Amino acid sequence: MLKRALKGALGIGLGATIGMVIIPRIMDPNLNKIYPPIFVQAVVQFVASYIVAFLIYLLLDYFKFKKQK
Repeated sequence: MLKRALKGALGIGLGATIGMVIIPRIMDPNLNKIYPPIFVQAVVQFVASYIVAFLIYLLLDYFKFKKQK
C-alpha cells in the first residue's frame, strides 16, 4: 500500500512541477524576473505536490483496504 502510493505520487509530482513551473516560464519569459530561480521553484513545487499526491494516494488505498474488509 505504501509502495504503491510512493510510485503513484511520483508521476503526479513531476506533472505538477512541469505544469506549474516549466511551462509558464517558457510561455512568458518575463516571469523569470518576478519569480525565484527556476531550480528553487521547481524543487519546492515538486516536494509540495509529491507530498499532497502521496497523502491522497495513501488515503484512497486506506479506504479501499477498509472497504474490502
